Amino acid sequence: MAQPPIELQQKIMGGTFIIKCFPQPIISRQQVQKCCEEAFAEAHRIEQLLTDFKASPFNEINYQAGKKAVTVNKEIWDIISYAQQLSKESNGLFDISYASLGHLWRAKKQDKKSINHQQWEEAKQFIDYKKIVLNSKNQSVFLPSNKMRIGLGGIGKGYAVDKIYEKLEQQGFENFYINGAGDIRVHSHTAAPRPWRIGIRNPFNKKTQAGFVQLTNQACATSGDYLNNIKVDGKKVSHHIINPHTGNYSQDIISSTVIADKAIIADTLATTSIIMGVEMALAFLNKKDLFAVLINQQGKVLLSNKAAMQYQTKD
Repeated sequence: MAQPPIELQQKIMGGTFIIKCFPQPIISRQQVQKCCEEAFAEAHRIEQLLTDFKASPFNEINYQAGKKAVTVNKEIWDIISYAQQLSKESNGLFDISYASLGHLWRAKKQDKKSINHQQWEEAKQFIDYKKIVLNSKNQSVFLPSNKMRIGLGGIGKGYAVDKIYEKLEQQGFENFYINGAGDIRVHSHTAAPRPWRIGIRNPFNKKTQAGFVQLTNQACATSGDYLNNIKVDGKKVSHHIINPHTGNYSQDIISSTVIADKAIIADTLATTSIIMGVEMALAFLNKKDLFAVLINQQGKVLLSNKAAMQYQTKD
């Protein structure tokens, strides 16, 4: 009788991280569990490095906003550099300085209050990735205003999933699945009987699936506007995925699922495409030749060229 897969989970980065691993040919179940625990420890390390909920090497940049540049390690530097490059590619629709408004929204939500219009307008003035000063000579980051903030929502969990994947792959693992609060990456052996089947949550009914995608040595992430909402003067005007240009959000796409080689790419591009709206998002994703499934406010499913071709091939 085949042995059941090992499944472990821990609370990390405010969500549930899951590792599922089928029996390994040269690794005992006890060793598998030990390696998974070590992989979780790596994700905890990343959380402590990148969190903006409390003091951290990354959050020191926010603490010193308007005061001085902060020298960061290579890991933080590379993540911020990647984010800035994506900001350029997306014409600023992905922007880590969204936190200038996002932190205000988070504080108000925690106090069970809404943002008033004046606070909203003032905070969104500080959303502009072009104002983030990067000095490659000493790997320093400077925010020119004491009211400007940066955050790695939409990028941090994907990065952590990739680091867990690297840890397990280095240990010789095969046929495993990592789910970091919805950011997923899988490994498949060449002789695996089938791909991993991943459900896409129905944005209109959390208890059902809108569909499924299949992954083989790939990553997948879904962004949606149905989890966290923002209120201004007591009225819902936005969800937690903020359009950096307006401080508000696109009312076009309600769910965006992207498949890529790495979780950090799927994570960031799912977030970016939901801000863009259908037409711009499809053009952007098609240019990158990525598989994507978008669902609009009317419940219509729209596919990128790569997704449409794969489904046509199966038919």
